[in-house]
Amino acid sequence: MVAASVSMAAILPLSFLRAATRMNLRKIILALEIGGKQAVSAAIPCAVAGIIIGVVIFTGLGLRLSSYIVSISGGNVFLAMVLVMACYIVLRMGMPTTAAYIIAAAVMVPALIELGIVPIAAHMFVFYFACLSMVTPPVALAAYAAAGIAKSDTWTTGWMGKEGRWFSRCITYFTSDSSVRAKARLMLDVFTPR
Repeated sequence: MVAASVSMAAILPLSFLRAATRMNLRKIILALEIGGKQAVSAAIPCAVAGIIIGVVIFTGLGLRLSSYIVSISGGNVFLAMVLVMACYIVLRMGMPTTAAYIIAAAVMVPALIELGIVPIAAHMFVFYFACLSMVTPPVALAAYAAAGIAKSDTWTTGWMGKEGRWFSRCITYFTSDSSVRAKARLMLDVFTPR
């Protein structure tokens, strides 16, 4: 946040270094207008995501979600992982990666561990989806930034970004495989200080 503030404050003085980039009053007002329009288009999805997260947290649904996932899946690890992914897509909309992971670690990981997934594999499963939190429509805050840079439609940019990730979502399901769990245990045994 400090870096962004310093960068914005440095733009005006640095623009005077070259004649082509010098900003007069008209250019400053135009830049503020464009920035305001882009801020509004990014603020609306943030507000909607905040409402959804608030409902989940204040109703206590987030804490009960783990037990619901275990009971609905009936002990089936693959189904539980699909349910975790579906719930997590809603919970993490528009959140930064760290915040999305913290919510998932508290709400979703216990269900996966209860079903027999190695804790490190369960955490990596939800962390992978936390990394995708900024590019998942309908919020897709990274798509708003990318569309602003490319001067393209935000909705199209968000869905184009999502198209390339269908296969990458499948990769995370290999964490439930017993051979992967065995390799994770081996890695933990090798790299754990004694």
